[in-house]
Amino acid sequence: MYSNNPFSQKINAVGRFILIFIFLISSISINGVYVNNVSDLSGAFGTYTEYISFANYMGTLGICIGMSIIIRLKKRFKSKIIIITSTSSLAIISYIIANTNQIEILIIGSLLIGFFKILVMGEMVFPLMAALAPTGDKGKFYSLLYIVVLGLGQITAYFFSSLVFNGTWQSPYLFMSGVMMILTLLTFLTTHNNRFSFKFPLYQIDYWSYLLLIIGYTALNLALTFMKQQYWFHSSIIRYSLAVAFCSIFGFLYLHKSKKRKTIDYLSIFKNPDIVHGTILLFFLGLLIGISSLLTQYTGAILGYNNLTNAQLNLWMVPGAVIAGIGCLIAFKFQCHIKYLVWFGFGVFFLENISIYFIIQAQMDTDTLRIPIFFRGLGTSILYTSIWYYSFKKIGPDQLFSALSIMIVVRNFLSPAVASTILSWLSFQIQSQSQTDMSVYIDLGQNYLPGQSIIQSKESLMSMLKIIAGILCWLTIPIFIFISNYHYGRLSSYNFLSKIYRKRKKYKLFNN
Repeated sequence: MYSNNPFSQKINAVGRFILIFIFLISSISINGVYVNNVSDLSGAFGTYTEYISFANYMGTLGICIGMSIIIRLKKRFKSKIIIITSTSSLAIISYIIANTNQIEILIIGSLLIGFFKILVMGEMVFPLMAALAPTGDKGKFYSLLYIVVLGLGQITAYFFSSLVFNGTWQSPYLFMSGVMMILTLLTFLTTHNNRFSFKFPLYQIDYWSYLLLIIGYTALNLALTFMKQQYWFHSSIIRYSLAVAFCSIFGFLYLHKSKKRKTIDYLSIFKNPDIVHGTILLFFLGLLIGISSLLTQYTGAILGYNNLTNAQLNLWMVPGAVIAGIGCLIAFKFQCHIKYLVWFGFGVFFLENISIYFIIQAQMDTDTLRIPIFFRGLGTSILYTSIWYYSFKKIGPDQLFSALSIMIVVRNFLSPAVASTILSWLSFQIQSQSQTDMSVYIDLGQNYLPGQSIIQSKESLMSMLKIIAGILCWLTIPIFIFISNYHYGRLSSYNFLSKIYRKRKKYKLFNN
């Protein structure tokens, strides 16, 4: 079995590390939908923004499928073949998206881009881990990795926003298509021809399970994304989509139990309490991050910022991510209890929401908004690092990729989609009630003053944002209680449930 590094030994160690970094940055940056330019894509395709969000979430499905099958592909094909196929496919798909006006092409292209990009990332992450943490220290690796991932994500988002602002919506796709063609050429010149292991037959892959998984995910994506646009459960499309999603997932689990060779061993994963706890924490995190979309709505509708200015503001997540990464490195070095890191991460989101609550007003500048965005980057990096570290600390290599695919779906799709649905419903209800309350003070016998309806709409939008920020502040209290009552691998004296368990004889609990 060769070294995990896919590049030839003729290249020195520094050169291999630079190549790994270049390939990793490029594979992280490419997407089917660049979220900072959703409004530009919606206008270019002449469709609702929900279709663009639907395409964006389909990219997560591609990542999930690629993550679960990556080891089997490595056992069947050489790394050179995998990387060349993936990078050339990414270049072709990006070019096709840039030259189409069909939303179906964007949806399918986003799915395929998610699948191929994770294959390239999988070839680079393991040698990068060996380079950054040669002793196998996962805490150090995750701390450094999320500095790169979160920081790079915001920098590339600003770069792509500037390309669109100074050009057209096709510019990011054409640019990344060219980058992927260059990487394909580099792969021909720099990678070796060795195999990872013996050839693994592809007929053992459970294709029916993947088909059911794709159908169920797509139906759930359709329901959650279009729920507001289709007027919630009054629409038959939403009801049928949820029914199809439930039946497909049930069929997947039923079929999965009878399989001798399980491609995605989800049932055994959910028996691990650490994975379940980490998944719940990621779901809570998605709810708290959901206010970022409402903040973007506020900066666009009230302050008049364009996509480039919003992307420039989001760059303040980068110093937050860097500080969080350094802090996590120090915490892991001194063996700080992981519970305190999780506490601190959600506490930072409390500070973000309470700062939004107090600073929102009709006239603001970008300097004031840097504070909550900095807190968002700090909290996101801390929680990603700590949750990822604890969830996968004791998991075996056979279950690693199945668990990763589950948590990536929760982090990138289920949590933000549910958060968007809930916050959309709340924003609609709050703005409607706010406008109703303000209309009481309007003399219906007189004509409206010029711009009075616009002012009323802006007031209701600011009121909505303040109320939701306050609700999310209160939401952190049950989250803190939930965190306090989990041991995180240690029977803490502050853990109420563990105290009851230790005193079970006195209380006559848990005894046969």
